[in-house]
Amino acid sequence: MGGRPVTPPLGAKELGLLAFLVLEGRSHAARSWRGCCGGVAGSRGRASLRQALKHIRERAGEVILASRERIELAHPIECDVLRFRLAVHTDPRRAGTYEVPRFLAGFSIRHAPRFDEWLATTRQSLVREYEHLLGDLARHALAHGRWREATEFADHWLACDPLSDEAARMSIEARYLAGDRGAALARFREYAATLKREAGCEPSRALLGLVRRVESDTSATAPRPAITDEWPVNAPAFDSSLLGREAEWSCSPGRGRPPGAGAARSC
Repeated sequence: MGGRPVTPPLGAKELGLLAFLVLEGRSHAARSWRGCCGGVAGSRGRASLRQALKHIRERAGEVILASRERIELAHPIECDVLRFRLAVHTDPRRAGTYEVPRFLAGFSIRHAPRFDEWLATTRQSLVREYEHLLGDLARHALAHGRWREATEFADHWLACDPLSDEAARMSIEARYLAGDRGAALARFREYAATLKREAGCEPSRALLGLVRRVESDTSATAPRPAITDEWPVNAPAFDSSLLGREAEWSCSPGRGRPPGAGAARSC
């Protein structure tokens, strides 16, 4: 959760309570929390909450204010999730470096289905926000000729969503424009195999059209140095079918115009 390590470590119920309060950021009815996390009601639920609060105070100090009716943080507590949420708006490239999918991975509290529901919903929301951010960063990097950076962001996105057609397309295109046709085709084969294994379907027509363009460049038989990582600011905007990106393709070492470059048609 950020700050100094807690020794000895908190138990699942205590850590869950802290995570819930830190991320929700407001006062909550103690009764609601007992039903959400304690798994028991009445006097047993109150006793369970008192015990959890006692353990937290022994290990982390007076970080929670609690009464019979309400429970809340005594002061704000920093954590990577909150830093990520802030960086999305203030420093998107830094936000892209956080390992959001690891948020409380594998964590649960016994006999607390409502907490597990909250945790799953929170994790899904964070991962969706992370994937959206990675997509924006990859598109921006592609539009400005930063192929290595585009590859990294697209790969992170594909790791989060292995079946994402757009993430695969950007990952393949960035590799090709960086001068590594072989790596682009290898990425396509990996993605196609995953798609077949996990979803039982074939790649989209747009992705197959992109791969046909890459395959048609028979002049590229080995990896080459990147064209540039400082493409002009007014480079054409990203287009997943590569239409409108003739300039980048025609400027690539040893490459001519992509097949069908003069005709604006859908793949």
